[in-house]
Amino acid sequence: MNLSDGYNHLKLVEHYTNCFRKHGDTHEGVDWPNLKDLVKRYEVMLGLIRGDSQCSLLDFGCCTAMLYQSMFTKGVKHIIIVAQTRALF
Repeated sequence: MNLSDGYNHLKLVEHYTNCFRKHGDTHEGVDWPNLKDLVKRYEVMLGLIRGDSQCSLLDFGCCTAMLYQSMFTKGVKHIIIVAQTRALF
């Protein structure tokens, strides 16, 4: 998406804020159709990080930090996560 095309990130923020307000801290709250596929998405993303050497990950647009929760549940300790969101809960 190109900013010169009239993209307004605040519309995106508003969309995800409304999803969270309606559905809470769930897969629907981040506008994902089902929990199974959301968990798979996180597995795929984390699978791109090879090895177990310590590294950092910037999760921009993290919403409710579900990726971090997934890492914690799976015992992933070698990734330092920095999360930033704009959603207005």
